Amino acid sequence: MRRFMLLFSLCASLLLGLPDAEAVTLSVAAPSENSRILAPGRDFYAIVSIDRAGKNPEQDPFNVRFELYRDGVLAPLRTVTSTVDDGTGLTPLNAIKTDYPHGWTPGTALDILASPPPDLVYNPALPVSFYDAAIKAVVTRHYAAALIQGGHTKTFDSNYAAIYTRDLEEGAYTLKATAVGAAGAELATVSVPLTFGSVPDKIISRFSPEKHMENVTAFAQKNNSHIYTDLFPGYWDASSLRHGGIPGTLCDEIVRRWRPNDLLEYMNGTIRAVVYNVHVSSATQSVELGGLAYAGRLGTN
Repeated sequence: MRRFMLLFSLCASLLLGLPDAEAVTLSVAAPSENSRILAPGRDFYAIVSIDRAGKNPEQDPFNVRFELYRDGVLAPLRTVTSTVDDGTGLTPLNAIKTDYPHGWTPGTALDILASPPPDLVYNPALPVSFYDAAIKAVVTRHYAAALIQGGHTKTFDSNYAAIYTRDLEEGAYTLKATAVGAAGAELATVSVPLTFGSVPDKIISRFSPEKHMENVTAFAQKNNSHIYTDLFPGYWDASSLRHGGIPGTLCDEIVRRWRPNDLLEYMNGTIRAVVYNVHVSSATQSVELGGLAYAGRLGTN
């Protein structure tokens, strides 16, 4: 009897087209496992890798909803949701603003469309929606990403003040990403804990050349010091994202977003600076060390 019921359930699922719980799998790529302590008020990218179990996006289109919960609070403090094209299962190309005046890239519009950052998402039928913080999410074949705003750059190209009542303050949080299919069906979900607080020990350094980075990494491990390798919001490097075999080539900068968030991480804790290969024009010199000097936090050891 039990074998008959199992067989009946399987046949019914096949005939009725019930959703397969394993049709899609999400895994959190950013914030990465070792980078889940963020400075209070910081913006950050939430990025999930997508495993579609062999299906093409158009076969099983879904949106991805990103939610950030403060522990002990039932309602999410942040909700950012994508809007895919039902025919392609991807963020529409015309919903990516490739001529954003505050962005810079050595690439082309085609490079942006191939590996779009969530910062550039908007509703083309409503140009003012470019400032809507709740729609800054993109879905591609291999990844979905959202810009989660914490308050530090709230006055820059955002309707932040109109939709949020509190910044991302110090405390414990949970980041949740959900694949949402037809009629709101939740196809997959993943969540990770985040902490907004101070990383006690961190390193400022150039990441190149490769041998230098190996030495810095070894030094960091020896001293239990943190290296920020996740993408800062406003600094999009497609080569670090999940891909189908050929890494993306896009590097896109929104200086007024990433520089304040980068510097914010170095305003507390112990800072170790490795000055080898630091050029005058580098971010290490002009943003991080320069910002520390301006804040009176620069010393020697």
